[in-house]
Amino acid sequence: MNEHQPLPRIRFHCDNCGRILSAEESYSGKSAQCMCGSVVTIPFAYLSPCSENPFRGFRIAGCRIDSVMGKGTSSTVYKGYHLTLDISVSVKILDRGLDRLEAVTEDGFLEEARILAKLNHPNIVAVINAGVENGCHFIVTRYVRGTGLGKIIRQQSQPPTDRLIRIFLDACRALRLAHRRSVVHGDVKPDHILITPAWRAILIDFGLVKGLKEYKAGKVDRRAIGTPLYMAPERVRGEEGCDARSDIYSLGATMYHAFAGRPPFDGATVLEILRKHAEEPLVPLAEAMPSVPIPISNLVSRAMEKNPVDRFPSMDDLYSVLVNAAGHPRVSR
Repeated sequence: MNEHQPLPRIRFHCDNCGRILSAEESYSGKSAQCMCGSVVTIPFAYLSPCSENPFRGFRIAGCRIDSVMGKGTSSTVYKGYHLTLDISVSVKILDRGLDRLEAVTEDGFLEEARILAKLNHPNIVAVINAGVENGCHFIVTRYVRGTGLGKIIRQQSQPPTDRLIRIFLDACRALRLAHRRSVVHGDVKPDHILITPAWRAILIDFGLVKGLKEYKAGKVDRRAIGTPLYMAPERVRGEEGCDARSDIYSLGATMYHAFAGRPPFDGATVLEILRKHAEEPLVPLAEAMPSVPIPISNLVSRAMEKNPVDRFPSMDDLYSVLVNAAGHPRVSR
């Protein structure tokens, strides 16, 4: 055996600067310093499960699982590394042993990927692969370096008004494309809007995504599924005919939270919050946060009308009003 044969190395990205790094596999799990000054943890090259990450080092769809990014009610999202493409990715894996009566089924999980693959847009996370491997249902998307708008709000580091407007213009662009392709997101909220270091907004997690035809045909489970703080009244009531205007309401509620620093309706229980969405009048955004421009406050009030008929007819209409309210030129991406 050649004594000078180089030891196997592992490649990975620095989360802070995006630089590709490499280290000997024997250093897996140890800390190192990137050239940008950030401390990084060297990933595991092969399966090395731990209590926090049972898939650590696991390989699926040509990707290595490195760390846990977030957990949902039915799936877990991991940061991974595509070994062939040499890029960081996000890998969403459906939790095993789900009750068949749960909102998200195996078929529905992969349907999210199929619909997302049709939405090629700079403000929507891009799908790379999806399928079933070794009994695991997975969706691989491009990894986006950034921070969720929800986390930014919770840290009370509210961006200035003009920056928030730019964020929501991006979110509108993403949603109007989805709606033009007859796709309803179903769970628009701050945590599903990722903000990159350049302050570009990326819409993520289409876990409740549905086609408009499914809504109109009554094929969608009409139980109150989604996030209570941002849920449209018609979804609270489980009505038939929910459509893109439900996304408009949820985006309005998200805008309210971002500009005011608190959600439009809150309560001690989920039922109390849902009741307020369905019944209580909205306190205008300009009253909750006087520094917010009146045109923005009026836009949010219209987006959050109780009756869908009274809201913006489409995301295109909301986008046009937001452009005018912000004084931005009409630039279509």
